Amino acid sequence: MVEFYINLKAWQNLPDESKKIAEETVLEVFKWYSKASVDLDWKNMDIAKKVGVKVITLPDEEVNKLRAMSVPVWDIAAGKSEKNARLVEILKAYLKDKGL
Repeated sequence: MVEFYINLKAWQNLPDESKKIAEETVLEVFKWYSKASVDLDWKNMDIAKKVGVKVITLPDEEVNKLRAMSVPVWDIAAGKSEKNARLVEILKAYLKDKGL
């Protein structure tokens, strides 16, 4: 994950243009990191196979069952706070958009 921390008072004292640059930069780093992370996952998967790790891919039917079982857990998490609820909403919208 990519995290960016700044003291709230320092943030509030920044000019709007600096805030905009910081926000855009963090988003770009997140995009880069997300892609790099996926690439690294595939590289590590290849390394694991070479040392004898058996990699399996679940059938779509099983993946769909697991997804269906996770939704109630998401709903419990969503009930814990407004931020959680928003995150679950975003996740569900993303999966729906992807046809999942």
